Amino acid sequence: MPSIQTSLMNLFMRNVVKPMLFRSMPIEEMRALAANAEKLFRTPRGVSIVPEPLPTCEVDWIIPSGLEGSDRVILYAPGGAFVLRTPKGHRLMTARIAKAASARLALVLYRLAPEFPYPCALQDMLAAYERLLSQGIGHDRIVFGGDSAGGALVHAAIMALRDAGKPLPAGGFSISALTDLTNNEQGSRQSNAELDPMLPGPGHRGIDTRILYVAGKSALLREPYVSPMFGDFHGFPPLLLQVGSTEVLLDDSTLLAKKARAAGVDAEVEVWEQVSHVWHLTPTPESEQAVGHLADFVRRCCP
Repeated sequence: MPSIQTSLMNLFMRNVVKPMLFRSMPIEEMRALAANAEKLFRTPRGVSIVPEPLPTCEVDWIIPSGLEGSDRVILYAPGGAFVLRTPKGHRLMTARIAKAASARLALVLYRLAPEFPYPCALQDMLAAYERLLSQGIGHDRIVFGGDSAGGALVHAAIMALRDAGKPLPAGGFSISALTDLTNNEQGSRQSNAELDPMLPGPGHRGIDTRILYVAGKSALLREPYVSPMFGDFHGFPPLLLQVGSTEVLLDDSTLLAKKARAAGVDAEVEVWEQVSHVWHLTPTPESEQAVGHLADFVRRCCP
């Protein structure tokens, strides 16, 4: 059974957030709503936030007190359906992950669609990784992480690095990852449509951010660097995927982990009971426990 805090959060998501996502609204309105939601998040304590500009985007360094010189680094891609950004919420969430893992964290504020469609976000993730390597941080001291759409970027970036023969990070984790951007109406997309506290299932009238991400080129939706589910996982580092049991995106994690394991990858999937999409953003016992598991994974990858 979920905690009281999670039950209340699910009630809020179901009655306030989910109905809004069923509506068709312009990107500007979606972004305005996200900006208003940011008011709920406070500035994280016990960390320094240091912006670092890159040629096409910016990275926010989240540095826990006393870890300014740590060479254990998490490179993190935040979610937002490829079109939204919630920096205050993600700074707060990733600060908790960084402190628990005793690591510095680089939050990649990649370019957003529709102004900057695929492959811009993926290019920004790869450029941020190259910047870390150029600063003398070993590839075996870096773990990729991301949530929702950022989870797609985590798996796509590792795949692109592998295909290019580049050194791979020590591991990768994803939270409520979107790994199949096709119009998939099977499996959990259908069976969890009513159960998911936050995300609508097939047939909703909201804006199709998948199509915005690929600039209307629907054939790209099956490309592995867009939808990692359709890629090859041979040679991947260890993976940890966390997802909620009632999420419409449940299969995006469980099936990807199954495919990765079939390719010989150490891929673990944790299915958390009745939590909402990216529940790590909320102050609940399940959130604290899940963050602890992510921290354990990071420390195993980078002892």
